[in-house]
Amino acid sequence: MQMQGPFMPLLNPKDFGAETRARLETLQAEMASGRTADAGRALASDFSAISRITHGLRVYEAKSASLSQAETWTGAAQNALERMSEASSRIGDKLAVGLSKPDELQIGSLANIADGVLSDIASALDLNVAGRSVFANGASNLGNVLDTDRLRADIATLAGAATDVPDLLQSFDNYFSAGGGFETDVLSAYPAGSVVFPLGEGDAVDVPISADDEGVRGIVKQAALVAALPSVGFALDQTGTQELTIELVTRGLNATDGLIGVQTGLGGIQQRLGQLQEGLNAERLDLEAQRNDALSADPYETATKIQAELTRLESIYAVTARRASLTLTGYLR
Repeated sequence: MQMQGPFMPLLNPKDFGAETRARLETLQAEMASGRTADAGRALASDFSAISRITHGLRVYEAKSASLSQAETWTGAAQNALERMSEASSRIGDKLAVGLSKPDELQIGSLANIADGVLSDIASALDLNVAGRSVFANGASNLGNVLDTDRLRADIATLAGAATDVPDLLQSFDNYFSAGGGFETDVLSAYPAGSVVFPLGEGDAVDVPISADDEGVRGIVKQAALVAALPSVGFALDQTGTQELTIELVTRGLNATDGLIGVQTGLGGIQQRLGQLQEGLNAERLDLEAQRNDALSADPYETATKIQAELTRLESIYAVTARRASLTLTGYLR
């Protein structure tokens, strides 16, 4: 039952300091953060500037997310290219020794190394990022980029049909040229256009890299050619191995240069991504500074208000204490 009557102020006094304490907490929070709690008052009810800044920060977040995806994509591709380079170098290291004489076991050992290199290159080309094939222009659910079983069957056939070293080299050049068997039968079908990471406002980052790049195709051809040597349809004598050594060393160097060209081109894209990210970060810092300026609280004004509220709170406490000490007779006077 709720009590009524003239004695209620003594039995259930009102907390007159609640609102003052609430204002004091707000002001102290302003002092600590440096930002006003009343945005409408700080902006004079004109929110157009802060809306523009907020929109700019959202655009930054979208661009930054796209750049991050591009950096992940190119970084993974660069790592895969490095794996291909390291694999390919295993052939170059053994080439001169493996072809130093027309020995079947020696040539077979070199061919086995090259066959392992083919597998490693094919594995690197199967790289996927977020379910998309990096070396197949972002194709989804592609499977293997190279049909290595078909490749091994084809190169064995080519080698078996060759009549001498020049014929062997020419048949492989034709097979790996544009429109040749490697392109039509071994490479999986994937989109022709390269992967593009949009940045908004008409800007985008294009990443033109695929298994069909000349630099990639060159190291695959070199590995395939060496791997097929045990299957050649002609007798390899000392003259033939010397001719092959000269040709394959030269071709190996050219293939390495081609792959380095791919890595360098990708490195240029990575450098541009880094520069774009730096520019975006500078824009973000500028926008955040504008927002802080627009919503900042004047520390002197805030301190003055805090002091005023503290004085008011002390007065309320003093009045409350005096009322609490009144006798019933004093209160009724």
